[in-house]
This record gives sequence, structure tokens and C-alpha cells, in this order.
Amino acid sequence: MTRNEACKKERGFTLLEVVISVAIIGVALMILLSAVNRNLDIAGKSRDAQIAALLAQQMLTDIELEGFPEVREEEGEFTDFPGFSWFLSVLPYNLSLVETNIRIVRVLIVWNDGNDEFEVSTAISN
Repeated sequence: MTRNEACKKERGFTLLEVVISVAIIGVALMILLSAVNRNLDIAGKSRDAQIAALLAQQMLTDIELEGFPEVREEEGEFTDFPGFSWFLSVLPYNLSLVETNIRIVRVLIVWNDGNDEFEVSTAISN
């Protein structure tokens, strides 16, 4: 056997080396896909939380534009954003030292079948 023939026989990979490298690549791809899936899930939750915050701010703005709100409790769903519902409560707050009427406005936005929520409150005086 010449030196060239010995070099030709030693070139290439054995079946075991190929199987091990495919297994390593498979594990690496599983880890990467898991990370991508987790990031997509986090991005979706972040998007929903931002939508809820904007909806709550819009509701508070609408209430402030009404003027001094009446005491009430209401609830409903957003037609433009299916899956998001809201709860509103306007409660009186009495300060005996100040001669002004104050209302505490609480807006609660709920989504994901009630598993996630965003709440904001403010005080409005007359």
C-alpha cells in the first residue's frame, strides 16, 4: 500500500461521527427554536399589555372629557379588540377639610380569558 492509498482511506467520516454531529445539530436547533418560541410568546404578551394600557387611557380620557363623572359601575367589551373587556367604577371620595367633590375613577382591562389584567385609577374633582 502506498502512501497515497493510505491517505485516501483515512479521509472522510465514519458513520458514528456523522450520527453524533447530526445529533448535536438537532439539539442545538431544538434549543434555538425553543428560544424563538419563548420570545414570540413574550412579544405577544407585551403587545396585549400595551393594547390594554392604551384602551384604559382612552377610557380615562373619555371620562375626563365628560366633565365631573357620576358615581357608577359599568362593564363591557371592546368591539374593535375582541377578547378585551373592561370594568369601570366611579366612587365618591370625601375630604372633610376640602370643600370639593372628588371621584375616584378605576378602569380595569381584562384579556386572555381573565388571566391577564391592567388597572389604572385616577381622581377627578369638580
